[in-house]
Amino acid sequence: LTTRLAHPPHAPPRQSSHSTPHTCPNLATSLLSPCVCAQAQALATKLAEAARESGILKRAVQIQSAKIERASADRDAALAHAQQLSEQLAGASDVARQLQAANYALSLQLQQATASAQFAGLCGRRPPDVF
Repeated sequence: LTTRLAHPPHAPPRQSSHSTPHTCPNLATSLLSPCVCAQAQALATKLAEAARESGILKRAVQIQSAKIERASADRDAALAHAQQLSEQLAGASDVARQLQAANYALSLQLQQATASAQFAGLCGRRPPDVF
């Protein structure tokens, strides 16, 4: 963008009415006034700064996108694990209910058996095996 062209021998660079010499990067801009050349240089500097900032912002967006993707993947994995644990809990609850029902049935049988044994002990005889 800023290549220096040598001034042809028949056209020396123009000097401005200002006391500082004019140093524009190429022949086309050397024919312009120093103010225009300074403005062009200022714009070129702003453009370079904007390009640098654009690169920084693009990299920041890439980093944020990667973080969001990782967070989303972690969240999905946690949800899948929670679903798996929920299914295991439901299965364990079913087993616990079945065991409680079996325990209750056994306790009723034990009560009946002890009541029969106490009754037989009071009567002094054993209940018949066949009714």
